[in-house]
Amino acid sequence: MIARLSSLALLAALLMLPAPARAQTSAPGTLGLEMRLAPVRSAGGAIPSALRRYESNPTGIDEDSDRRLRASGLRALAVPVDLLDQALGSLQSAGPIQREWLGSLGAWTPIVTGPSLSDPATRIDSGEINLGEGRFRLLARCWLVPDLTDAQESGLIHANLRIELVPQHLPDRPRRLERLLEPTIEGRVAEGQVLDRLRLSCDLPSHMALLIVPTAGEEEWDSPPSQPGPDAPPPGAGAVGPDSEAEPPRPPTSPPTDTLPASLKPGLSAVGPTEPQPRTLGEQLLRTPGAIEPQGGDDKSVRVRLERSIVIVLMAHTPERYRLVP
Repeated sequence: MIARLSSLALLAALLMLPAPARAQTSAPGTLGLEMRLAPVRSAGGAIPSALRRYESNPTGIDEDSDRRLRASGLRALAVPVDLLDQALGSLQSAGPIQREWLGSLGAWTPIVTGPSLSDPATRIDSGEINLGEGRFRLLARCWLVPDLTDAQESGLIHANLRIELVPQHLPDRPRRLERLLEPTIEGRVAEGQVLDRLRLSCDLPSHMALLIVPTAGEEEWDSPPSQPGPDAPPPGAGAVGPDSEAEPPRPPTSPPTDTLPASLKPGLSAVGPTEPQPRTLGEQLLRTPGAIEPQGGDDKSVRVRLERSIVIVLMAHTPERYRLVP
């Protein structure tokens, strides 16, 4: 009887214990790729102003690929991991940062999908393309590779994470039933037009983060916002009050614009206004333009939607040493 009571007490104690936590096979801290998506305010060249300081850091992307990406509105930056919070903190947040553990990607996998295209005309390095209605997304794959940089001096072979990214246009058409039931060897690649000329590849070490940011083209990044020079008077300095002894401002010596021919008027053209350029691939994928939207039933209530961009942050989790066999 006593033995039976002891067994019942032991069983009751075991039932009161918390259930063991499930093992996380793809949690951060293991090997592979970690991604963060940071929504930020980007109007007025905010992204170049905050991140231009990291432009000289080598990304490992070959020069031709980097040039094509920049002309297509995608710019890659290498930021030290210990400075990542500082870099993202210099941007004005437009929402919470999304963190996702991707791990090892042996096949092409979509990691970022952009919004539906309001205008399918898109500008890339080779000119304007129009792939029809749909949206753009970014495919990725990654695997470990040896880093032989300091192998001779230290005798150790470290590991980097080779990352490949390529944009893809995903059309707005229903997927066929046989495609859903019988996946092909091509997998995700067969679902839309892959822009292979814009593929990038780099070997990312664990102490660096790779940032992918959208731009409207080279002019947005290479032309910093205008700022007053060191000798420019402060605002309001040119105003003359009743007790001021300063000389009043002289009238402009140039003739008024309404007396000039149309070909010489600033901001005007004899053949009419210039049409806006199509948005770049980077904008179509990672940027939502600002707009004024009606709100409520009456036309008097409006809501101002500020321009917002997504900054992609990729981080590599690699072992201390590279081994062919685990």
